[in-house]
Amino acid sequence: MASLDEKNVLDDAKAVSASQEDLPVDEKRGPLTTVSEVSSAEGDEALQLVGKERTAQFSDEYNRKLRRKLDLWIPPLCAAVYFTQFLDKTSLNYASIMGLPITGQHYNLVSMAFYLGFLFWEFPTVYISQKLRVAKYLGANVVIWGAVLMLHASTTSFGGFFALRFILGMCESCVAPLLILIISMFYKKNEQASRISWFYVMVSISSPLNPSRF
Repeated sequence: MASLDEKNVLDDAKAVSASQEDLPVDEKRGPLTTVSEVSSAEGDEALQLVGKERTAQFSDEYNRKLRRKLDLWIPPLCAAVYFTQFLDKTSLNYASIMGLPITGQHYNLVSMAFYLGFLFWEFPTVYISQKLRVAKYLGANVVIWGAVLMLHASTTSFGGFFALRFILGMCESCVAPLLILIISMFYKKNEQASRISWFYVMVSISSPLNPSRF
């Protein structure tokens, strides 16, 4: 009986091996693994929306190569944007040691204006980003906040500084949500946390550059 069972196991193994050899092969992407198609009525809401399940998926080797290429571009760019945004948050500290004409309670209110604008525009900007192209919307905000930051040099009044800091907070409120959204568009769920941590590390790198620490 034991020998008969072993023979059945060997036959099953040979059958699996033969079926794998018959799988389609893409020279650039490697062997494709077939996946059975499922009726949309048997799946969840997402499957019903798509209409059918995928019929093939790429090999692990191809996925590793693709992941390495993505890692060379997407996380570094996200980290650069986050690094710049965090420096802009603390730009008032740079101005304070270079003769900023706003002192005392006015300085505290101007500093608070950034976070008021951030809080005011956080939810609308996330909603708008879902209706537009994420990359273009993020890029437009980066350009606008750069222009607003340069305008800080053109005003010496409390009202002007307050308005500029408020607008700066509005422009930068989209950064963290959109960067996380971009990461989720290119990486699997179990790969996202480590990539997101890459640009959150920028906070610790930019903090030593903050003049308020000296």
